Amino acid sequence: MKTINFITTALFLLIINTIQSQSNFDKGFDKGYKEGFCYEKPACVAPISPISPIPKSGESADSYTDGYNRGFQRGQKTQKSNNGSIDNSNRTSTVTTSKYEAIYDYSYYMAMTKNKAQKIYNLALEYKSIIDKNLKTVKDKKLRMDIYDAKYYLDKVFVNGVRIGDAEDYLRKTKKLYNKAIRKYNKRIKKD
Repeated sequence: MKTINFITTALFLLIINTIQSQSNFDKGFDKGYKEGFCYEKPACVAPISPISPIPKSGESADSYTDGYNRGFQRGQKTQKSNNGSIDNSNRTSTVTTSKYEAIYDYSYYMAMTKNKAQKIYNLALEYKSIIDKNLKTVKDKKLRMDIYDAKYYLDKVFVNGVRIGDAEDYLRKTKKLYNKAIRKYNKRIKKD
């Protein structure tokens, strides 16, 4: 009984820690993406936002506004690229014909999977560009080592045959380690 209580408590703390580990930039990106996607679209239901990108130079991981602005732009871009083709009422009707009978439309699922894989790949390329640029310009050895830790997980995204869920997890880990490396570096700089 004690083991079950311990496991339950540990899982609860892990979930709370994960929720709290989102930066202000991430929260702003999520909100901005949804509002950008539905901008000037009455009765729009926004999709789940993608993994937020790494803040660019001039942006801060602690800035909700920076994240919101990037998310809003990305949401609008996604909406324009879809040309309004994502209509949540139509999406539901293509999957089921009635309350009881499901349609197994594999082409629909394949298209959604391919779309998600492409988004993950594009985001990974963006991360790679930022990390490679930092590795070329950064002279601080501790920061370089921390960035290499993030790059280790990013490189796994580009492995042939990686599963979409695993690639998404590697991107999250990359972002978390990269942001942590930057925060540690900034703290060291302030102390000196």
